[in-house]
Amino acid sequence: MKELLYQLWLTALRGVSTVKIHRLREHFGSFAAVYDADARAYAEVEGLGAEHALANKNLDAARKILEDCDRLGITIVSYYGDGYPRRLRELDGAAPAQLYVKGTLPPVDQRLTVAVVGARRASLYGNACAAEISRDLARAGA
Repeated sequence: MKELLYQLWLTALRGVSTVKIHRLREHFGSFAAVYDADARAYAEVEGLGAEHALANKNLDAARKILEDCDRLGITIVSYYGDGYPRRLRELDGAAPAQLYVKGTLPPVDQRLTVAVVGARRASLYGNACAAEISRDLARAGA
């Protein structure tokens, strides 16, 4: 559970992309080690640059994500844990660090599957478009 908390801490930081999350995890071996590292250790990570966001060790946002997911019945599936779809993992560095699943994740590795990926703070118009496109894809068998 602590490892997931530290993963969510990293994900919630502004300016830390999915690619950087994977690089940090690979470099340090765990999200707990990423959290415990200092600026000098971060500077050793290839392609990271000066990440001032990593100095923010506040876990409140990560705890809120866990609480909200628990309250809403949402399961978090980590890229680094069991249950993460194999085909999605093959996106070589671009795969999301975690998935948020409401209900049951279908056997996506055995089906024609389409993922809808969007902004964390999508507009109402963007959400409406995504819903319409998703509905049409589902009706077509995806």
